[in-house]
Amino acid sequence: VQSPHGWNREIAQSLERNALLHSMGNVTCTPSQAGSKRIGHFEMTLAEYLTEWLPRPISRNAEENRYVFGEFGEQWAPLRKTYVLPPCEVCSHDAAAVTIGLGGKYSGAPWHFHNSAFVEVFDGAKYFAFLPPGDPVIEEIEKVMQFNASMSQFHWHLEERPILENKGRLRNMQECVINPGEILYFPDNWHHGVINLGEYTAFVSSFINKDLAKDKSVKTRRPGSTNNFLKLLPP
Repeated sequence: VQSPHGWNREIAQSLERNALLHSMGNVTCTPSQAGSKRIGHFEMTLAEYLTEWLPRPISRNAEENRYVFGEFGEQWAPLRKTYVLPPCEVCSHDAAAVTIGLGGKYSGAPWHFHNSAFVEVFDGAKYFAFLPPGDPVIEEIEKVMQFNASMSQFHWHLEERPILENKGRLRNMQECVINPGEILYFPDNWHHGVINLGEYTAFVSSFINKDLAKDKSVKTRRPGSTNNFLKLLPP
């Protein structure tokens, strides 16, 4: 959904690449490999990541790409606290884990699932592919990815997706692209893979406490459908 004009203006300005480099360049970040598992965390300064790692072209070898996500350290706390959560009944900084993400073009997160979450993009764009809980193709995808632990989500779309589509196994997959000023919500246990489409993508993910969500309803839409991912890629 489109957020109101001026919503989260403060953090949006702070996450502009040059502003972030100036204000937090010496802060430690822990980017990890963008393969089928979140492994290989390395500590480096944010300046090193933004100037040396983020601009690298995507490689099938996950060791050659890094993706900043899940920075819960105290150095990042002031920035996280400026984020205004969406207006849902369980959306408070005590009930939602707010994390900041940064990534270069075609970096991202492989197929995974977790509790319900909101994602808000401030720079660049993010592509999501979703599969509903219990879809039989999930097990098939996980088996393939176990043998291709270094495969990025981008390369899964290039190499494995056509095989499954030809078999008619992805009929339930839904896709969408989130642009600056837009917020996405998805429920518990929806498998999803994510790709950053901008040369520099900055976003915030808010993970909702499951125990609170059981007693409070979070009104939302199902993930939206779009055209095939390959048709959505920018030139």
